[in-house]
Amino acid sequence: MPTSVALVTHFESFVKEQVREGRFNNASEGSAPACACWKTRSNCRP
Repeated sequence: MPTSVALVTHFESFVKEQVREGRFNNASEGSAPACACWKTRSNCRP
């Protein structure tokens, strides 16, 4: 099921830059590692 997420300008620019530099093929690929990091960090908080 697709999900749409709105990013603030700073993060949107960062993801676009990562795609442009070839690190990811598209914004979805660039967002996945961020979500994984966020999930890991949220599990560590008290």
